[in-house]
Amino acid sequence: MNFEDPRFFEQLKDNTHSNHKRIMNYLECLALCHTVVVEKKDGKEMYGASSPDELALVNAAKFFGLTFVGRDDDSNMII
Repeated sequence: MNFEDPRFFEQLKDNTHSNHKRIMNYLECLALCHTVVVEKKDGKEMYGASSPDELALVNAAKFFGLTFVGRDDDSNMII
């Protein structure tokens, strides 16, 4: 079963909608609150995760436009 709600996409795309900021904050949490690492395999960047749930949440954030890129030298997370 897929979750699809056209209202969510409308509110995500509309910067002036009252829920837009809440949605973006939520997606930012999905993209940053995890222990996922970015790994390179065969020249492609892939996520490595100890939990399939964490991997699913990071991929969901990516689907909605907030891509976890990795960590910098100071271990700060980059999206």
